[in-house]
Amino acid sequence: MKKTILTIAILTASAFANAEYMIQIPLEVSGGGSLPNGSIQIVKNGVNPTNPAPEPTPDIPAEPEAPALTPELACFARESEARSFIANNVVDGVFEYVEFHDIPNDTSPTCRIRFTAPKSLYFPFCAGVEDENNARSIALMNATKAANFSYVVGYTGVCK
Repeated sequence: MKKTILTIAILTASAFANAEYMIQIPLEVSGGGSLPNGSIQIVKNGVNPTNPAPEPTPDIPAEPEAPALTPELACFARESEARSFIANNVVDGVFEYVEFHDIPNDTSPTCRIRFTAPKSLYFPFCAGVEDENNARSIALMNATKAANFSYVVGYTGVCK
């Protein structure tokens, strides 16, 4: 019984034994580290003699951002660009308007130009000039896509 009590006492005493360790890592040059002396400062609440608290500045409200254009307004904003496009790419074409169109699952551009053009130059089924008219129509279609427009053409006149 004596050995049991002694064992319990030794185990209990060792369970309460504490050891204290201290590790010192030199940081500043004066202690053997690589940081400049005085670069580490322990402060209370972020204020110390070399770094006083900044003076409070009155809040200046930021200028409100301009609202983003809706798709409809973005198309209307491109009207002069659309007019120039028709003038430069469609022989005898007449600009009518530009409009926004939103067709679900359609990958074509959303700004559509409406214009009129001579049937004899752009209509693909005019007898005798099918190849030339098809070539003109395809070139117009490619130029329109490159300019990020789609188009609707109203043909005027007759086939020659």
